[in-house]
Amino acid sequence: MKTSAMTIRIEEDLRDQFSAAAEKNHRPAAQVIRDLMRDYVAQNDAVAAFSRISESERAKRQRNFAQAQAIVDLEGFPPSPEFDAKAKRYINGEITLAELTSIETEQIA
Repeated sequence: MKTSAMTIRIEEDLRDQFSAAAEKNHRPAAQVIRDLMRDYVAQNDAVAAFSRISESERAKRQRNFAQAQAIVDLEGFPPSPEFDAKAKRYINGEITLAELTSIETEQIA
């Protein structure tokens, strides 16, 4: 992957606080900035996907979720209210399936 440099202007105090926070977490400040940029791009992509989701896709996601929820309920493991809320966001196209499953994985850990 080809890399390039970016120059930004920020307040000295903010730069110092950011660098200290990154160092405290044993991470290079540049890596933290790259991670923040990737998260921002992914969030922007999710918003763009929300505006592109069709009604038929939303209905398909709703059916699939209802079927999956019925299977899980039969096993005696009802989803948490938090997961239900996130599933609704997926159904409406606000987040991707990968984001839905990664969010749930983080909660389990």
